[in-house]
Amino acid sequence: MNIETLKVINEQLKTSEIPYRFQHYGTSGIPSEYWVGSYSEAINSNGDDGSSQSTFILTGTTTEDWLTLEKTKDKIKQLFPSCGGFRTKTGKGTAVVMYDNSIPIPVDSGNFKRMQINLSVYEWEA
Repeated sequence: MNIETLKVINEQLKTSEIPYRFQHYGTSGIPSEYWVGSYSEAINSNGDDGSSQSTFILTGTTTEDWLTLEKTKDKIKQLFPSCGGFRTKTGKGTAVVMYDNSIPIPVDSGNFKRMQINLSVYEWEA
């Protein structure tokens, strides 16, 4: 996954006021809901056409109720629709980001609720 695509995802989440950071949220001033991003690249994802495929993983955590995470999931689904996706040109080519699925994550503490959202990312180098 290239840096430009990571920046685009960051900008979209920031514009929608979703509390997000890449890889680590930090330990001071953590809000009651926050999302941390990471990614996984597909093995042998570089096609003959300069394409690659990745999964961008958003993990949301809240001290509120499940509805908080569900509402943010709906925002993310609107930002990166499953049908057609969010398409953008980057300095390296073109990227399409689309909602794939979500998974509620069990936690041992009743104070926290957690959800994982997977976004499919397709990139083509110019």
